[in-house]
Amino acid sequence: MKFKLLSTASALFLLASVQLSSQGVWTVQTSQTTNNLRNIFFINNNTGWAVGDFGAIRYTNNGGSTPWTGQASNTFKDLKDIYFPTATTGFAVGQQGTIVKTTNGGTTWTLLTAPTTEDIYGVWFVDASNGWIVGTNGKIMKTTNGGTSWTSQTSAYNGNLYDCFFFDANTGFICGNNGSFQKTTNGGGTWTAQTTSVTDTLKSITFGAAAMGLVVGSAGRALGTDGNGTFIPANTGNSLSQNGTFAINSTTAWIVGDSGKVYKTNNSGVTWASENSNALSKLNSVFFCPSDTIGYLCGNNGAIRKMNTNPSGIHNYDDNYFSASVFPNPAKDLVNLSYEMKTSGKVIVELFDMTGKKVSTLSSETQQQGKHELHITLNRFGIAPGNYFLKISAGDQSSARKLIIE
Repeated sequence: MKFKLLSTASALFLLASVQLSSQGVWTVQTSQTTNNLRNIFFINNNTGWAVGDFGAIRYTNNGGSTPWTGQASNTFKDLKDIYFPTATTGFAVGQQGTIVKTTNGGTTWTLLTAPTTEDIYGVWFVDASNGWIVGTNGKIMKTTNGGTSWTSQTSAYNGNLYDCFFFDANTGFICGNNGSFQKTTNGGGTWTAQTTSVTDTLKSITFGAAAMGLVVGSAGRALGTDGNGTFIPANTGNSLSQNGTFAINSTTAWIVGDSGKVYKTNNSGVTWASENSNALSKLNSVFFCPSDTIGYLCGNNGAIRKMNTNPSGIHNYDDNYFSASVFPNPAKDLVNLSYEMKTSGKVIVELFDMTGKKVSTLSSETQQQGKHELHITLNRFGIAPGNYFLKISAGDQSSARKLIIE
């Protein structure tokens, strides 16, 4: 949900064409909770939070390389969204007007006086002082003092509102039930409805540039928008609910949804590729870090996943189950894997082409705890030169990185 600035208005109309293939693989992280996680936010590649049911706040400061830990939210109400306008100041919002705030990076969270009894689904701050919340029954409120007090704003739609996105202190957008979409150009002094011509629930907004955005929702709904009232279908081919979206620039965006579905476009929506989330449960939120190369998603049953879109050189994998190095890369006749098993188990090494089709299982062995080496002769498998994904799996953990074979 909390996204950056899909480029020009003409690029928007490329979104109508859909082709699906399989592409990246998201690696499993240990959240240490079974609570449903509703939203996720990072301030850099390593430091982030996920919030969810029963006041859950999960935290990592090392990119999830060790299990995520809990932070005390001082509430048992479900938390729906989280936003950090600075590295130390953050806000999480949820049921019955719940707002919690931190000014020390989450070391402590303070329960603020609830400005409303409505459920709050979305929060956005442009700095530590100025922010908005949106929720049920058309609730829109603004603060100019970091949440000490809030002022109601008049919504152009009185149904439930689920997400908000602001370019700056003046220009923002809100989406909600019944295809509702509204815009302000004066900080919420007035909100103007825009006609989407759909009746689905719209759940999440992102913009990759000022004139190109994406809004997603129920029944597989996805709409491209220029932010000025023009909407066209941006279908991924999925009919299940799409719950979160994130664009990192004018060409690249992700959508996550029910049944573990993840879709990516890297050509402004001309085509969409499915990605393996290693999850079957509902996914609720996706976020890419300021570097634009490392992303995280979260969902029901405590699901957290990670993606690195820009690995290079020797690829090192490290989690609680195993660590490994893969070299050389590019490779020609031989690929070497050096790894250490922290517990005994089966190690599976597989090669996938760039469409996500499995080319070969290179190795599948049950191995004991300790250090191991694996030398794979590529000629034996008849693998043609090209770009591939090498996936290493151990137990319920897996990692995939690009491998070039010359």
